[in-house]
Amino acid sequence: LASIGTEEEKEYTAKALGNLSCSGDVNRNAITNSGAIQILVELASSGTELQKQYAISALSNLASNDSNRIAIA
Repeated sequence: LASIGTEEEKEYTAKALGNLSCSGDVNRNAITNSGAIQILVELASSGTELQKQYAISALSNLASNDSNRIAIA
């Protein structure tokens, strides 16, 4: 959805992933395993201002894990 949805859907997806990523390792692992890090990185670099804000928030939460930091870089 975040890679093919409307601008509003991408925004909501990034926001939801940000909320989920701050609520424990189980959620962070599920987000990582779904391949969402790459989508969040893309939104953080080329999305709308709100998409960037939400994507960066999610990536910041995901970066609490060493292997995620490597994937984000």
